[in-house]
Amino acid sequence: MQGLLTIILVLPAAYALYMAAQVSRRVNNGSDHLDAGASLSNWTYIFTAAGVLVAGLGPFDQLRLVASYGFQANMLFLSIVCMGLAGALFQKRLWLASRILDARSPGEVFARYYDSPSIRIYMLGVAFLFAVPLASYLLSEAAGLLASASAGAISRLSAVFYIGVFTFIFAALGGWRAVVYVTAALSVLMGLLVMFLGGVITTALGDVALFHDGLKVAQGVLGDAIPGVIQFTGGLGRTPAAGGVWTALAIFSFAISSVGIAIGPNFSFLGLTTKAGRGFAFSQVWVVA
Repeated sequence: MQGLLTIILVLPAAYALYMAAQVSRRVNNGSDHLDAGASLSNWTYIFTAAGVLVAGLGPFDQLRLVASYGFQANMLFLSIVCMGLAGALFQKRLWLASRILDARSPGEVFARYYDSPSIRIYMLGVAFLFAVPLASYLLSEAAGLLASASAGAISRLSAVFYIGVFTFIFAALGGWRAVVYVTAALSVLMGLLVMFLGGVITTALGDVALFHDGLKVAQGVLGDAIPGVIQFTGGLGRTPAAGGVWTALAIFSFAISSVGIAIGPNFSFLGLTTKAGRGFAFSQVWVVA
């Protein structure tokens, strides 16, 4: 098992370093390193955007919620539809504005449009406040998976350190283009892995029992229905919500908050570095949603 885990880790790491080395040889100036010369192809955006949005939503946390609250928590996956719609509408218009104003970043677009240099500082602050928690969450999730896969041989703290250092190395070596290429490859690999595992589980187990008998949830939790539109309680942990916490309003609030991933400054930078905007709608509608 440890040998298989080593192979699974070494292959993507070797690909990341190889891609970073190849890209670094073609870097002609600082702009190519920082934003890939705003010439990324559409296919890179299609797969990278899908992977970032789904990872930001937290698929493993979603599965844990489904295991605890049943199919009422499954409605949270509708947030992906909202994220795809917001991304398709916002990214295309921001990309067009950046080309008209000859801007390379979201902060520069808004600064030139409103003729206010202070907006650059504001957008930089928003990007920092958004990027740090999201990156920390993704790093923590990846470290948790590595710790679980190694059966404790690699601690979660050590996994965070190793992944963070390696990510910094290949990102500093290859720049933005290498980061996007590696993310796109990992997104495709994860999509294929999910489909493969789904096929294996269905083939091995036949008719999966949960589709017929429902999920086994705690007593008092509705495993196959939404517990109303809204519930008023004394607070989480104080008064138990009858039927579960994922009411229609809770699901709607979660979906609206998830839209922030698709329109955040950090994710918008990915769209601005794309050569043409034809991949926005395809990525958000067909791949994400």
